[in-house]
Amino acid sequence: MMAIKQSPRRIAKEIIDLSDHKRKEILCLLDTDTRIQVIEQLVDLKVKTARFGKHLASIAERIDNKRKNNV
Repeated sequence: MMAIKQSPRRIAKEIIDLSDHKRKEILCLLDTDTRIQVIEQLVDLKVKTARFGKHLASIAERIDNKRKNNV
């Protein structure tokens, strides 16, 4: 297992466009808790992309981030 200093969201963003095989290789290197968090973020990103399209998904993410920062 590798030590991770990146957030699960950032890891998910970096591996989302990789092939299934490559994604699985990377996920296997993570500890269980981090792996679960990354998978949750992957699902969230894929749902947003499916719902809004890639460009609008990035806009929706920025809005979510602003809302989180204002709370």
